[in-house]
Amino acid sequence: MKTCPGCGNPVPEEATFCPHCGKPLEGQTDGPRYQSAPGASPPASGGESPAIRTLRQLFCSPLYLTVAIGYTVTLVSNLLSLLLTGTGLMSEDTAWVTGLTGATGWTGDVGGAMNTAVWSSLVWSVIAQIPAILVVVSLWMMYASARDRSGAPLKTAGLTIIRVIQIIVLVLVGIMMVLMLGLMGIALTTVGFGDNSEVFTPLVGMMLFILVVVVVLVMLYGVQFIRTLDSIRKTIWTGTLQGNISAYVAVCSILGGIVMVLNILLGLLARAPFTALSGVSGAVSGICFGILLFRCRDEWQRLKAEQTLTESTVR
Repeated sequence: MKTCPGCGNPVPEEATFCPHCGKPLEGQTDGPRYQSAPGASPPASGGESPAIRTLRQLFCSPLYLTVAIGYTVTLVSNLLSLLLTGTGLMSEDTAWVTGLTGATGWTGDVGGAMNTAVWSSLVWSVIAQIPAILVVVSLWMMYASARDRSGAPLKTAGLTIIRVIQIIVLVLVGIMMVLMLGLMGIALTTVGFGDNSEVFTPLVGMMLFILVVVVVLVMLYGVQFIRTLDSIRKTIWTGTLQGNISAYVAVCSILGGIVMVLNILLGLLARAPFTALSGVSGAVSGICFGILLFRCRDEWQRLKAEQTLTESTVR
């Protein structure tokens, strides 16, 4: 038996390439076992495994580029919408206060206080967009790494940032949902509805059940999304396929993109162009992301089938 210099696994003497990572083995002899360092992949120039080559192609594909552009446009549209809304509110508040107070002498103080409050709300709204900003930056980091032809390995920093953000969001959503369920449960058991209790009690119970179902689906999406990111990251680290790509996440992404069409309608009805633009870009990016995951899932299954066939042929 000899050792593959790419992944360190033992391979038969007669094998011309590694059945585990696909690296050519011509003229190779036994040597030290290769251990991939976390955050790095095998060399990009001719020595990349089929799994990493496939991921590199997916991350620089037109479909992925559409996802990155769509999320970027959505973020910019949301920021512009917040800015215009805040500016409009300050103008309306100043005009209202001026007309109400007239020449009383304290118009500037009240108007300034209201503008300060609006600005504070606007600043916090922009701060709330920081996770979305980091996600957009991470998407472009992955695209730049995949497009790099200098021989550098495919990097996972962008995926790691998205993973950390998703974990934080998942924990916060879980805490909020537990609190909401607790409050609704208390209301259901302690608050009386008088003569209408026969109507309102089942109604509140049904709302509670729907909320529980939604919480379970959202939490399941978060967990499956994190697992999918882990599968891709570990595959890049080791050069061999690790884990699976969740079809549930792909379906939810497509459905989420379809739901974003409502933003388009709301933007058109409210004559808010940036809201409508955010709906268009959100719908396109969500649907394309789901399709990208399905394509990645198909490539995963194809590579696993080829690996199984190669191993059986070598034996």
